[in-house]
Order: sequence, then C-alpha cells, then structure tokens
Amino acid sequence: ILEKVLRFRNHEMVILNNSEPLLIDAMLFTHDSSTTLMIANYTDDLQTVKYGRNEFQVPPMQVYEVNLSGT
Repeated sequence: ILEKVLRFRNHEMVILNNSEPLLIDAMLFTHDSSTTLMIANYTDDLQTVKYGRNEFQVPPMQVYEVNLSGT
C-alpha cells in the first residue's frame, strides 16, 4: 500500500472515515484538477464500498484506485 500512496506524495490527502476500519481504508488525493480515490481491502472477501453516488467492488487483499476527476 505504501508504494501506491507514495505516488501521490505531492497531492493533498484526506483519509476518509468508514464504518468498518478494520476491513477497508479509503483515501482521497487531490492535486490541481485531479482527484483519485484509493481503497484498500484488508479482507479475503470482495467488499462493496460506497462513495457519494458511486459504488465500487474492491477485490480481496487489493488496493483499488479510481480517478474521480470529471465525475
């Protein structure tokens, strides 16, 4: 996870609150007009994560990234 986060070291980072912090972590990175959502799934199960009007399926033990710019 740290390797992926380091790519955004020049971005503003917001750690998002969630109802299951031991299962999922989420961070929002912004820089100029770019916004990226990063979601880490710490479980062995597929997790469904809702952010705003969007819903994302995050694979087990994976870090999922989505560019939210323009959405």
